[in-house]
Amino acid sequence: MKTRYYLNEEEAISFGERMKDVIKKKGKTQRSISKDIGCCDATVYRMCNGAPGGVDKDLLEKISQALETRLDYLLTGKGEGDDSSK
Repeated sequence: MKTRYYLNEEEAISFGERMKDVIKKKGKTQRSISKDIGCCDATVYRMCNGAPGGVDKDLLEKISQALETRLDYLLTGKGEGDDSSK
């Protein structure tokens, strides 16, 4: 059984803002991230634009790896956003 995170509207908007910010800082695009993680462009677009709902943990982990960013940071805004700080 897959683990899913459920983001309410406020959480989804915050997640999307952090995701867009990291994508920009890394010099990537939403389309390049969707290709990196093997999902459709629309999925990444919806996430970046704060669509509430359930998201597979596996997909979130792929996103954080592709962005070289801690998943905790994307979900909560806490901690360092860049994994190079390890």
